[in-house]
This record gives sequence, structure tokens and C-alpha cells, in this order.
Amino acid sequence: MRAKKSFGELLFDIVNITILIFISLTFIYPFIHVAVLSLSTPEAAAIGGFKLIPKQIVFNSYEKVLRSPNVWRGYMNTIIIVAGGWIVSMILTISGAYPLSRRNLPHRKFWTLFVVFTMFFQGGLIPSYLLVRNIGLSNSYFAMILPAALSTWNLLIMRNFFMAIPPDLEEAAYLDGASPFRALMSVILPVSKPVLATV
Repeated sequence: MRAKKSFGELLFDIVNITILIFISLTFIYPFIHVAVLSLSTPEAAAIGGFKLIPKQIVFNSYEKVLRSPNVWRGYMNTIIIVAGGWIVSMILTISGAYPLSRRNLPHRKFWTLFVVFTMFFQGGLIPSYLLVRNIGLSNSYFAMILPAALSTWNLLIMRNFFMAIPPDLEEAAYLDGASPFRALMSVILPVSKPVLATV
């Protein structure tokens, strides 16, 4: 049986819930305001003030946006950048994490520290922009894809996951005549779906 709450605990819960509701409304308000304005006439939007429900619901704003070719071009750019970036990122992350996870890699500790070093010292936004411009990638999809193609954090997460896989699985593949690439594709990656979905 649940114990009855004391007055202090009840008061604490009420204060907590009140504060959380206030914080939630603070975050939700801008979204409600924008949604109401998007459904209002330009005259009503110009008056200002907050209204929970617009006086006259119109869809002119949505019609104008959906008829604009720039919107669909923007969606297409987003799909290309996300899909292309994901493919390039996966290839580079797997290609970097797998060798670093092998215990027989020469100077493995040095290469791991070399990768970790980049997490603490980065070039910054302006040098990155200058680099992209100087190698001729401005106004191209590669300007968005390549600078973020390899995440050191994701590489280390994947490396640690690969190291946790029992080596017997890979050794069994080698005994069956598999090459390191074949072992990676047929043994390591199929059991690494959780980390692949994470990164």
C-alpha cells in the first residue's frame, strides 16, 4: 500500500509541477504563436498580440510556400546532403574504426591518440570555410558533406564496439578462407547493427 504523502512532500510536488508547466509553456509559446500567425490574414498578423485561435483561418501562406520552387529545391538539397553525408560518413567511420580495433595493428596506441587529438584541437569555423573555398568546393554539395564526413566521436564509439566483438568470430572466418575485408563485411558488420544505427 502506498504511503500517504506528508504536507511537505505534497507542497514540493505542487511547486515542481507548477515550475515545469511554466517552463514548458515558455518553450511551447513560440511554436503556437507562429502556427496561429501562419493561419491568420496579413492584417490580423500586423495587429500583433497573442491569439490562441485566429479570427479568420486562411491558408494563403502555406499555398504560397508550397507553390514556390525554392521550397522543393531546398527539400531536395536536404535529402541529397543527408543521404550523401550518411553514406560517406559510414564508409569513412567504418574504414577508420576497424583497423584501430585490431590488436595486431602496429603502433595502435599512437594512431588512437592521433585520432583523439583532433577532438581537443579543431581548426574552427573560419579556417574550415577558407579551406573549402580554396580547394574549390564552394557552392557544391561537397562543401556540406565533406567537412562533417568523419566524426571522431563516432569513430571511437564504433572502434570500442568492434573491440568488444569476440575475436573467435573473425578467426573462424579466416579459417574458412575469408580475407579481412570479407570478414568485416560478412562477420563484423552484421553483428554491429546497434552501433551502426547509433552513429
